[in-house]
Amino acid sequence: MNGCKRGGVYGFKLQSLDMLNEMKSSDKKMSLLHFIVKTIKEKFPSLANFDVDFDYAEKAATVSLENVFGDISELERGMEMTKREYEQRKDRDPPVILKDFLVNSEEKLRRLNVDAKNAREAYSKVVEYFGENPKMTAPSTFFSLFVRFCKAYKQAEVDLETTARLEREALVSRATTKNKKAVKESRDAVVNELQFRQRQVLNRDEISDGTIDDLINNLKTKPYRRADAMHRSMRRAADTNVRPIVSKCAC
Repeated sequence: MNGCKRGGVYGFKLQSLDMLNEMKSSDKKMSLLHFIVKTIKEKFPSLANFDVDFDYAEKAATVSLENVFGDISELERGMEMTKREYEQRKDRDPPVILKDFLVNSEEKLRRLNVDAKNAREAYSKVVEYFGENPKMTAPSTFFSLFVRFCKAYKQAEVDLETTARLEREALVSRATTKNKKAVKESRDAVVNELQFRQRQVLNRDEISDGTIDDLINNLKTKPYRRADAMHRSMRRAADTNVRPIVSKCAC
């Protein structure tokens, strides 16, 4: 800001407070006010409760100095009329009620006038302190700026808390989903392993109950023979039958 061609920037107008919530990031999720609130919370936590200094700003925004001094002028004119009437009647018929009223109210009116002038001077000083022109800025306009800013600031705090809570819930949800997926994968792996082992057991049972038992039983009931045993037996039988015939022929 201070490096631009227009010269140094030494402050900002109070009207700029209303614009803080309108200046947003590129994704429209965070405003400049959100950034200020986040920075104050992290870097300057002692300033987070600044709004307590503006407890009476909302009431002050409803006050019109012009109306206050107009009412005081009306009271002063009424007091002057009461004094004149008392002066006219005090010699022939002193009005006790008017006398008591003047004694009790004249000092109150004087103090009220002094307080109004002090309020106007104090208002002028505080407006000038914020770089505004007290003659051009009405109390309703001046104090309303702070009222709106305090409300917007508190709303920004709520927004940030809500965003942080949603992010935590989303993180927990993702972690839960990941854990559920891991548990499901582990359970599926266990199930697959059990099914594989069960199939192996079934295959062994089939072999044990079927082929192996048959082979063992056959071995117990019949002697083991080579694959060419049948042919050798047949040749031996043929040789046995031939020998007697050959012997007879020789005789």
